[in-house]
Amino acid sequence: MRILALLPLLVLLPAASASAGESAQQQCDALTTSPYDFFRPVKVPGAPMRIDAPRAEAACLRAIQEQPLLRFYYQLGWALQTGGKSREAVENFRIAADQGYAPAQATMGWIKEKGQGVILKDADQAISWYRKAADQGNTGAQYSLGVMTIEGRGVPRDDTAGAALVMKAAEQGFAPAQYMVGVLYEKGRGFPHDDDQAGAWFSKAAANGSAEAMAALKDRKLTGQASAIIGLGLGAIAAGIIADSVSPQSSSGPSPYDRQLQENDRNRNERNLQDNMRRLNEQNARERQQPWHKW
Repeated sequence: MRILALLPLLVLLPAASASAGESAQQQCDALTTSPYDFFRPVKVPGAPMRIDAPRAEAACLRAIQEQPLLRFYYQLGWALQTGGKSREAVENFRIAADQGYAPAQATMGWIKEKGQGVILKDADQAISWYRKAADQGNTGAQYSLGVMTIEGRGVPRDDTAGAALVMKAAEQGFAPAQYMVGVLYEKGRGFPHDDDQAGAWFSKAAANGSAEAMAALKDRKLTGQASAIIGLGLGAIAAGIIADSVSPQSSSGPSPYDRQLQENDRNRNERNLQDNMRRLNEQNARERQQPWHKW
């Protein structure tokens, strides 16, 4: 997951247009507030759009001078990060995180989990930051902490505990977590295997815009169709064998034309069966090449 694209779980980097007459604080909010920052002001929507780094950085610096809220340090961090100033970004995330600002704690967890610039990966510290944010109800942190627990990174592996954390985020409408719950039900990890539940959670995630969930639903539909076709093909072949074994034949047997029709039917059914088995094998091969959780 790249620096920005790899953080759907924590923040989408937004930038609404800021009016010239707005204060620095209003401009900082309008240019950088994340829709996943649940501490943002109620009237700030946080539309997920591309950030204007130079304008956002300038506005947030002025906002901090006017009123040094933790939110503005966090948002300045994203402005700096987008502008390629990773070291300065981490410094501002850390200021907000150290003082208990949950979105910044979740972001610090992600930085420690993935490593960024001069920041080396540190699973133990990632778990610590995620746990602080998750305890405050941050859905991104709950999701990430759950996945790390399932995978046994930074903590002993525990599918049940990890699944419970992911479920907390999913129940709050967090699309990546909803998709993951579907995967867990499908794989039987942390939850009992249940295809119906998997499909239901994939549908919820897809309704919230998850491309992975949409693809999973499409694959499930194709697999179901292929299985039905295979069933029909096997049934037709079996019916042909039974008919040949029990149907009374005239003393002269079927005509050459009838024998040819029967042979054509058998060949067609066998080709259908082979084609559908090939499709299923190709799909299974593609799945084996992907991580089980499909980030």
